[in-house]
Amino acid sequence: YLEEGVLNYEEGNYRVAKRRLQFALEEGLSRPDRVKAHKYLAFIACVSGQQLTCREEFAIALELDPKFELDAAEAGHPIWGPIFKSLKAKQLKQP
Repeated sequence: YLEEGVLNYEEGNYRVAKRRLQFALEEGLSRPDRVKAHKYLAFIACVSGQQLTCREEFAIALELDPKFELDAAEAGHPIWGPIFKSLKAKQLKQP
């Protein structure tokens, strides 16, 4: 389901992608794959105007992997880039 979800996301089928990613999480994934699923769920939430959900999904990804980073193209995105950056900055301030 994870790869189907990513493919659907890349094709712009966000509703289907979201369902596939959620199914993948319910079925059980390795930690890196859970991080990936939450990253794509964050992207979908952001482009759908759901900034709070976007933040929550990125926060889950960072909780699963505190070293998680977006690649350069993703980090520069005008919608989710600043949200992710603010969460990383907040994470770095925590003891």
